[in-house]
Amino acid sequence: MQDIPENTKEPEVPQGLTRKERRQLKREAKLAQSTGQERKKRSKKYFLGFIFLLIAAGVVYQIGRSNFFSSEELGQTYPDQGREHIAIGAAHSVYNSNPPSSGWHHGQPANWGVYKEELPDEQLIHNLEHGGVWVSYRPDAPAQIIQKLEEIGGGYRAKVIVEPRAANDSLIALVSWGRVFKLDIFDEAKVREFVKKYRNQGPEFIPE
Repeated sequence: MQDIPENTKEPEVPQGLTRKERRQLKREAKLAQSTGQERKKRSKKYFLGFIFLLIAAGVVYQIGRSNFFSSEELGQTYPDQGREHIAIGAAHSVYNSNPPSSGWHHGQPANWGVYKEELPDEQLIHNLEHGGVWVSYRPDAPAQIIQKLEEIGGGYRAKVIVEPRAANDSLIALVSWGRVFKLDIFDEAKVREFVKKYRNQGPEFIPE
Protein backbone atom coordinates (compact mmCIF):
# COMPACT_ATOMS: atom_id res chain seq x y z
CA MET A 1 0.00 0.00 0.00
CA GLN A 2 1.27 3.50 -0.84
CA ASP A 3 2.70 5.48 2.07
CA ILE A 4 0.75 8.60 2.98
CA PRO A 5 2.93 11.70 3.66
CA GLU A 6 2.89 12.87 7.28
CA ASN A 7 2.23 16.49 6.34
CA THR A 8 -0.95 15.63 4.45
CA LYS A 9 -3.87 17.69 5.73
CA GLU A 10 -6.41 15.69 7.76
CA PRO A 11 -9.49 15.33 5.54
CA GLU A 12 -12.92 16.15 6.85
CA VAL A 13 -15.43 13.27 7.10
CA PRO A 14 -19.20 13.45 7.38
CA GLN A 15 -20.89 12.68 10.68
CA GLY A 16 -23.16 9.72 11.27
CA LEU A 17 -20.74 7.06 10.06
CA THR A 18 -19.37 4.14 12.00
CA ARG A 19 -15.79 4.33 13.24
CA LYS A 20 -14.70 1.79 10.67
CA GLU A 21 -16.39 3.68 7.84
CA ARG A 22 -14.86 6.94 8.98
CA ARG A 23 -11.36 5.41 9.09
CA GLN A 24 -11.81 3.95 5.62
CA LEU A 25 -13.10 7.25 4.27
CA LYS A 26 -10.19 9.18 5.81
CA ARG A 27 -7.71 6.69 4.36
CA GLU A 28 -9.18 7.02 0.87
CA ALA A 29 -9.27 10.81 1.11
CA LYS A 30 -5.64 10.98 2.23
CA LEU A 31 -4.59 8.61 -0.53
CA ALA A 32 -6.38 10.72 -3.14
CA GLN A 33 -4.79 13.88 -1.74
CA SER A 34 -1.33 12.29 -1.77
CA THR A 35 -1.79 11.09 -5.35
CA GLY A 36 -2.77 14.60 -6.41
CA GLN A 37 0.34 16.06 -4.78
CA GLU A 38 2.59 13.52 -6.52
CA ARG A 39 0.95 14.36 -9.83
CA LYS A 40 1.65 18.05 -9.24
CA LYS A 41 5.29 17.28 -8.44
CA ARG A 42 5.70 15.28 -11.64
CA SER A 43 4.06 18.01 -13.68
CA LYS A 44 6.42 20.58 -12.16
CA LYS A 45 9.44 18.40 -13.00
CA TYR A 46 8.27 17.99 -16.60
CA PHE A 47 7.69 21.72 -16.92
CA LEU A 48 11.15 22.57 -15.54
CA GLY A 49 12.72 19.99 -17.86
CA PHE A 50 10.93 21.52 -20.84
CA ILE A 51 12.14 25.01 -19.88
CA PHE A 52 15.70 23.68 -19.56
CA LEU A 53 15.52 22.15 -23.04
CA LEU A 54 14.27 25.44 -24.48
CA ILE A 55 17.13 27.34 -22.86
CA ALA A 56 19.71 24.79 -24.07
CA ALA A 57 18.32 24.93 -27.61
CA GLY A 58 18.48 28.72 -27.54
CA VAL A 59 22.11 28.68 -26.43
CA VAL A 60 23.07 26.22 -29.19
CA TYR A 61 21.23 28.34 -31.78
CA GLN A 62 22.98 31.54 -30.69
CA ILE A 63 26.40 29.87 -30.78
CA GLY A 64 25.77 28.51 -34.26
CA ARG A 65 24.39 31.84 -35.47
CA SER A 66 27.40 33.69 -34.05
CA ASN A 67 29.84 31.31 -35.72
CA PHE A 68 28.02 31.67 -39.03
CA PHE A 69 28.04 35.46 -39.09
CA SER A 70 31.56 35.80 -37.67
CA SER A 71 33.03 33.47 -40.29
CA GLU A 72 36.24 35.08 -41.56
CA GLU A 73 36.40 36.07 -45.19
CA LEU A 74 39.77 35.39 -46.78
CA GLY A 75 41.60 37.72 -49.10
CA GLN A 76 40.47 40.87 -50.87
CA THR A 77 37.56 41.36 -53.22
CA TYR A 78 37.83 43.31 -56.49
CA PRO A 79 35.20 44.90 -58.75
CA ASP A 80 33.90 42.56 -61.42
CA GLN A 81 35.51 43.40 -64.77
CA GLY A 82 33.03 41.42 -66.78
CA ARG A 83 33.00 38.13 -68.67
CA GLU A 84 33.91 39.13 -72.22
CA HIS A 85 35.46 36.47 -74.43
CA ILE A 86 38.48 37.47 -76.47
CA ALA A 87 40.61 35.71 -79.06
CA ILE A 88 43.94 34.21 -78.02
CA GLY A 89 46.57 36.96 -78.19
CA ALA A 90 44.01 39.77 -78.44
CA ALA A 91 44.71 43.00 -76.54
CA HIS A 92 42.52 44.00 -73.59
CA SER A 93 42.42 46.53 -70.75
CA VAL A 94 44.54 46.10 -67.63
CA TYR A 95 43.23 43.74 -64.97
CA ASN A 96 42.51 45.29 -61.57
CA SER A 97 44.31 42.62 -59.53
CA ASN A 98 47.36 40.38 -59.67
CA PRO A 99 46.52 37.62 -60.41
CA PRO A 100 43.33 38.72 -62.18
CA SER A 101 40.04 37.52 -60.73
CA SER A 102 37.58 38.49 -63.48
CA GLY A 103 37.46 40.13 -66.88
CA TRP A 104 38.52 39.36 -70.43
CA HIS A 105 39.24 35.70 -71.08
CA HIS A 106 39.63 33.04 -73.73
CA GLY A 107 36.66 31.04 -74.92
CA GLN A 108 38.12 27.70 -73.82
CA PRO A 109 38.96 27.01 -70.14
CA ALA A 110 41.81 24.75 -69.05
CA ASN A 111 41.28 21.23 -67.80
CA TRP A 112 41.14 21.03 -64.01
CA GLY A 113 44.22 19.72 -62.26
CA VAL A 114 47.88 20.32 -61.42
CA TYR A 115 50.25 21.87 -63.96
CA LYS A 116 54.03 22.09 -64.03
CA GLU A 117 54.01 24.80 -66.69
CA GLU A 118 52.39 28.23 -66.53
CA LEU A 119 49.07 28.73 -68.30
CA PRO A 120 47.77 32.03 -69.74
CA ASP A 121 45.90 34.20 -67.23
CA GLU A 122 43.21 34.77 -69.86
CA GLN A 123 42.51 31.05 -70.01
CA LEU A 124 42.34 30.53 -66.25
CA ILE A 125 39.90 33.42 -65.77
CA HIS A 126 37.44 31.28 -67.72
CA ASN A 127 37.97 28.56 -65.11
CA LEU A 128 37.19 31.08 -62.38
CA GLU A 129 33.98 31.95 -64.21
CA HIS A 130 32.98 28.29 -63.89
CA GLY A 131 33.51 28.35 -60.13
CA GLY A 132 37.11 27.20 -60.03
CA VAL A 133 39.83 28.12 -57.56
CA TRP A 134 43.17 29.05 -59.10
CA VAL A 135 46.19 28.29 -56.93
CA SER A 136 49.44 29.78 -58.19
CA TYR A 137 52.93 30.01 -56.72
CA ARG A 138 56.14 31.74 -57.68
CA PRO A 139 58.54 29.41 -59.51
CA ASP A 140 61.16 30.01 -56.79
CA ALA A 141 58.89 28.62 -54.07
CA PRO A 142 60.49 25.86 -51.96
CA ALA A 143 59.96 22.38 -53.38
CA GLN A 144 58.15 21.15 -50.26
CA ILE A 145 55.61 23.98 -50.54
CA ILE A 146 55.01 23.25 -54.23
CA GLN A 147 54.55 19.58 -53.39
CA LYS A 148 52.03 20.41 -50.68
CA LEU A 149 50.04 22.75 -52.96
CA GLU A 150 49.95 20.07 -55.64
CA GLU A 151 48.80 17.55 -53.06
CA ILE A 152 45.95 19.85 -51.97
CA GLY A 153 44.89 20.58 -55.55
CA GLY A 154 45.17 16.93 -56.53
CA GLY A 155 42.63 16.05 -53.87
CA TYR A 156 39.88 17.57 -56.03
CA ARG A 157 38.76 16.02 -59.28
CA ALA A 158 37.40 19.36 -60.50
CA LYS A 159 37.19 23.09 -59.84
CA VAL A 160 40.84 23.52 -58.74
CA ILE A 161 43.94 24.40 -60.78
CA VAL A 162 47.48 24.57 -59.39
CA GLU A 163 50.29 26.10 -61.44
CA PRO A 164 53.50 28.16 -61.25
CA ARG A 165 53.14 31.85 -62.13
CA ALA A 166 56.13 34.14 -62.60
CA ALA A 167 54.09 37.37 -62.34
CA ASN A 168 52.98 36.68 -58.77
CA ASP A 169 53.92 39.43 -56.32
CA SER A 170 53.46 37.01 -53.41
CA LEU A 171 54.75 33.53 -52.77
CA ILE A 172 51.29 32.02 -53.15
CA ALA A 173 48.09 33.47 -54.62
CA LEU A 174 44.66 31.89 -54.28
CA VAL A 175 41.97 33.22 -56.60
CA SER A 176 38.24 32.73 -57.01
CA TRP A 177 35.90 34.93 -59.03
CA GLY A 178 36.35 38.50 -57.73
CA ARG A 179 38.59 37.50 -54.81
CA VAL A 180 42.38 37.19 -54.32
CA PHE A 181 44.11 35.84 -51.21
CA LYS A 182 47.90 36.26 -51.06
CA LEU A 183 50.32 34.43 -48.78
CA ASP A 184 54.04 35.02 -48.34
CA ILE A 185 54.25 32.29 -45.72
CA PHE A 186 52.69 28.92 -46.49
CA ASP A 187 49.68 28.19 -44.29
CA GLU A 188 48.16 24.84 -45.20
CA ALA A 189 45.04 25.39 -43.12
CA LYS A 190 44.29 28.71 -44.84
CA VAL A 191 44.91 27.26 -48.30
CA ARG A 192 42.53 24.39 -47.63
CA GLU A 193 39.97 26.74 -46.11
CA PHE A 194 40.04 29.05 -49.14
CA VAL A 195 39.63 26.19 -51.60
CA LYS A 196 36.79 24.65 -49.62
CA LYS A 197 35.01 27.96 -49.04
CA TYR A 198 35.25 29.54 -52.50
CA ARG A 199 34.94 26.62 -54.91
CA ASN A 200 31.77 26.84 -57.00
CA GLN A 201 31.45 30.59 -56.37
CA GLY A 202 31.73 31.69 -59.99
CA PRO A 203 28.98 33.47 -61.93
CA GLU A 204 28.48 30.53 -64.30
CA PHE A 205 27.65 27.21 -62.65
CA ILE A 206 29.13 24.19 -64.39
CA PRO A 207 28.51 20.77 -62.76
CA GLU A 208 31.62 18.87 -61.75
